[in-house]
Amino acid sequence: MKVGENFRCLGEIEPFNRDLVEIGDNCLLGGQSKIILHGPIRPYKKNNKVIFEDLTWIGFRVLILPGTKLGRASLVGANSVVFGDIPPYSIVAGNPCKVIRKRSGEELLRFYVIRILMDKVLGTVHPDWSLLTMDHVKYALGHNTDSPYDPNLDLDNMTV
Repeated sequence: MKVGENFRCLGEIEPFNRDLVEIGDNCLLGGQSKIILHGPIRPYKKNNKVIFEDLTWIGFRVLILPGTKLGRASLVGANSVVFGDIPPYSIVAGNPCKVIRKRSGEELLRFYVIRILMDKVLGTVHPDWSLLTMDHVKYALGHNTDSPYDPNLDLDNMTV
């Protein structure tokens, strides 16, 4: 199992086949959520890995099945069942989960400031924008990654 920095696990990762799990930086597996790494789906898929890209958040009581890739900064709603590829920067929910919408840039930065930089619970405080640097903006928006939030943003020539 590969786990990035600042991973918070409030749920459960099955003890079987943990070598199939890759978790990026600043991810959360919500309470009573579970990553399932065995079962009848597994023999029929070539790639049974479960991958969380950076800044992925999983809500309460979510089931994540083998062969799931959660794109960068995706957010999964409570009681969802997740299977397959989830696009970066998306909010998904349901059984089976479906994309509800893409997260806005402001929403991503608000989340990053409150949850990562301030280490507070969303909805309980206002973001302290003075903590935000250009490096934080680039990281939160996936600059120089395989999945940038907006490839047309010229973040190298912007300032905060």
